[in-house]
Amino acid sequence: MIDAPAKSPVADLPYLIRLLDDDSEPVRTAVAERLREVSNLLGGDFDREIARQQIILTPAQARALRAFNSGRRRKEFAAAWPRWRSANNEFDQIENALGMLSDYLRGRRPGDGAAMRSALDALGEAYLDAGSEPTVESLAAFLFGEGGRMRGNTLDYYAPENSDLAWVIDGGRGNPISLACVFMLVGRRVGLRIHGCNYPGHFLARVELRGEVHLVDCFNGGTLTSARELYRRYPMATEEVKALIDQRAPALEIIARTLHNLEVAYTKREEPDERRLAQDLIRLTLRP
Repeated sequence: MIDAPAKSPVADLPYLIRLLDDDSEPVRTAVAERLREVSNLLGGDFDREIARQQIILTPAQARALRAFNSGRRRKEFAAAWPRWRSANNEFDQIENALGMLSDYLRGRRPGDGAAMRSALDALGEAYLDAGSEPTVESLAAFLFGEGGRMRGNTLDYYAPENSDLAWVIDGGRGNPISLACVFMLVGRRVGLRIHGCNYPGHFLARVELRGEVHLVDCFNGGTLTSARELYRRYPMATEEVKALIDQRAPALEIIARTLHNLEVAYTKREEPDERRLAQDLIRLTLRP
């Protein structure tokens, strides 16, 4: 007589999900232990198995499963985070880091940010298809000007999703640094050199036109202002501010400032575990 093959614990996933919020604490404890076993077999990736088994989650079940899996996701993400440093140049470092962040914020395992990269590619192609000769001015107008694709998210300025470039592009709204990063990374795709300016309190894009530094406020319509004009308007600008304008923001500072925005967002949303993750990522980013 041939023994029947043992049933895989993965097959129990639909039943375990239903019992995640059972009224009985012993049941919840047993379910959590069994789910950890399933999670280990799946490498923490419930989404693919849920799709394979065609499991339909209620909103409450989806929230309970995310809460169960969030600790492992945070640990995996922190361990994978330093991968962005391996890129050969600062633009690739920024894109790699923001791609990993996009994956995490969209509930995916940290990969190559495929959804974000695809959205950036599509924007670059749409801009070129519009027929304009690639210039900083025309790209700023295409993305942020009247009738442009994106604008500042004044309705939910502190939403964590503002740090997910895929979400920003899809929804057409973001915070100053995410919009500037879209500008920089789309610009790179169409042959334009656009950098960041770590301006205090309001991140800006930085370009050099005809030998002169100009700043682009992507949050407020993509307006261009020369550094010379800015100093004329604000003669009390400190030497520290002038130094920030005169230099390109390094990739490390752009990534750290993005993470700081996330830390603030999760503080305001009272999500302490995610806030601590953002703080850990900042420390990992700034570590020599």
